[in-house]
Amino acid sequence: MLPFLDNRKLYGPHQESWIALPGCGPTVLPVLRPLLEDDTRLGLHRDLIAVIGKAAGKEATPDLEKLVERELTYWKKEAPDLDKWWGEEPMTTHYSRLVSALRQLKAVEYKDDRRLIRDLRDYWQSKPQLDYIGKGDRPESKSQLVEEAEAIIGKR
Repeated sequence: MLPFLDNRKLYGPHQESWIALPGCGPTVLPVLRPLLEDDTRLGLHRDLIAVIGKAAGKEATPDLEKLVERELTYWKKEAPDLDKWWGEEPMTTHYSRLVSALRQLKAVEYKDDRRLIRDLRDYWQSKPQLDYIGKGDRPESKSQLVEEAEAIIGKR
């Protein structure tokens, strides 16, 4: 199935692979986990996260937590040197991957006992070059990532 996932030019088999995978249930985790850890396939990660979430539900939580941890590390490395607009690769795909992981965690009613999401939100808000994304020049609003995080943890 991997050749079909990797090759978007094979539209029919590519799409059918994404449709079939959620039906595999949690058994899909050991198969897709290495792909989610492979940054050469970063462009597939948003779709992989959706499949993992649909297929495994709460059982995907450790994988999603690990991904959020990796992304927080990534952004802590990148953010200090960023200007306000950074809409270029690979940052936009990393951002998309992080938002997708948060949405899947919300879908499984994730409890932030480890304070992982709270720490992510707090870090994001502490960096103006990150926090403006999704709110632009409206200081009264919240960035998209902060909204996604607070949908999980509330506004505490």
